[in-house]
Amino acid sequence: MAVNTINQLIDLLNQVDVDATVLAAIANDSSSSIVNGPGPGLVTTRLGSNVKNVQKVIADIENNIVSGIRTSVQDEGTTVVDGASFINFVGTSITVTNVGGVATVTVAGDVSKAGTPVDNQVGVWTSGSTLGGASNFTFDGSTMVVQADAGPRIEINDTNDAVTFYQQIINPGTPVMLMGTSTAHSMRLLTGGLARLSIGAAGNIGINTTDTSLATLTINDTDPDILLTEIAGGGRAAIALTSEVLNIDVDPGNLIATSAIAFNVDAVEQARINDSGNLVMTGDGFVQTTEQVNPQIGLMYTLALTDTNAIVTMSNVSANTLTINPVATTAYPLGHVTEIIQLGAGATTLTAGAGVTLNGVAAGSGTITARYDVIKIRHVASDVWIVDGDIGAIA
Repeated sequence: MAVNTINQLIDLLNQVDVDATVLAAIANDSSSSIVNGPGPGLVTTRLGSNVKNVQKVIADIENNIVSGIRTSVQDEGTTVVDGASFINFVGTSITVTNVGGVATVTVAGDVSKAGTPVDNQVGVWTSGSTLGGASNFTFDGSTMVVQADAGPRIEINDTNDAVTFYQQIINPGTPVMLMGTSTAHSMRLLTGGLARLSIGAAGNIGINTTDTSLATLTINDTDPDILLTEIAGGGRAAIALTSEVLNIDVDPGNLIATSAIAFNVDAVEQARINDSGNLVMTGDGFVQTTEQVNPQIGLMYTLALTDTNAIVTMSNVSANTLTINPVATTAYPLGHVTEIIQLGAGATTLTAGAGVTLNGVAAGSGTITARYDVIKIRHVASDVWIVDGDIGAIA
């Protein structure tokens, strides 16, 4: 209410418990005491005592002269608000309703930012933001709920770099949880302060790496591996890279006797490596390979490990010799097969090294019959070879 007369001032002050002597002092000193006083909000009365002049206190508060005043609002002796450093209210009215013990505070009218945000103050305004105050917003409680009828969303914006991260539930029929960036930026999941899963702006994924430019999926580890586990049957398979060797391991614990690796094309199995180590071609499939050719133009050549399933051509105008070493010198595997062709005019002779048996030739050596003729040698037992084709006398 406006205070225009002494009686109105007395009526106003009678609403609080103030000593009557003080009321009289203020009433008798109302005009001159507003200007002069020993301190903010205080006046010296004609009774020689200092009391608070209500009008000056109100004026000093509005002009930010008085600080540190703690306002108490009471309702029938019960404190509702007590000890707040600041109470900023901009609006036409505040309504408090109580339904079933749940209090709701409603601010009517235009709501705008009031004052400068400080500690313990929450500013509410409509221009661009919803919370104003300290730079760090701390939530102290067990559960924070964002609730809406459809599409509840939490969004974090970096206005300087134009980055938006959000979490949202959409419901086009079946609820789906979305989490990520709505701008063309990467996101990462961390544990222990280290990036464990990185998703690049283009959709590439990196595990234990932030570099998603190398491939659609990059796994970075000391010995990177992928483990596949079949819940129903208990089968396992692993793909691992160790010492630059890619290992594909089916049933690493040897728990299932019939484990195999199957190769399918167009939804049809075309080949299989069974638990005996055999490569089985299904249907009418076959293995199609190209033989390596090792051309030799000198007079002497010793069969090498790299000549397995290869063709060695001997081309010289003079007689030349191809020698097979013992396993102790060159560890030819069992099943090593090589074709030998005499391309030059000089005769090519196949000879056995120390302790090597050549079945199919006499006296441990044989000469290819004529130019362009072909022989084939097979390692069938340790240091035992079978020779067939166009070669000299049979042993």
